[in-house]
Amino acid sequence: GLGGSKNAAAVTTLLPLLTPKGPIEVLVSAIRAVAQLDAGQGDGALMAIAGDGTPGPNVPLEAVTALGALRAQGALPIVQDLMTDSWPVMRIAATRAAAAIDPDTFLIVFASLQPDRHWTVRAGLAPIIAASLPPDVALERLRALLKDEDKRVWPAALRGIIRLRPPDAGGLP
Repeated sequence: GLGGSKNAAAVTTLLPLLTPKGPIEVLVSAIRAVAQLDAGQGDGALMAIAGDGTPGPNVPLEAVTALGALRAQGALPIVQDLMTDSWPVMRIAATRAAAAIDPDTFLIVFASLQPDRHWTVRAGLAPIIAASLPPDVALERLRALLKDEDKRVWPAALRGIIRLRPPDAGGLP
């Protein structure tokens, strides 16, 4: 497709397709292609889709993922707002996008968040924590996840700690 061409001029061909009026399959393909092209021209349309919530939750989810891949600075307020969305899948995608868009701001925002009520979000945070936070802060947060009340979070926390390769990993948690 056009995304694979890496031709930034192709974005102008894709922009008219970034509308929920056509087939969803075409819209999702256009979103993914714009994310691959990394030209910055589709950010506005992607932000509109991410904030709209139509048609259905999966299309805005694709848009949030694309905005994170593009590191679209202008999308940060929308993405941060979606970090508290009612859908756990959107919360984790928005958190991942926020970390990619602005790691410094993410550190501040992340520090103010309460633990998520859904175990899948807490588990999904582990790779983001390992990749985005300073190693000492990441290790502290990941060790806290090892004490999570839901044991399904623990494997993700362990993978995050392994990724950090701390010298005292033998003494977990």
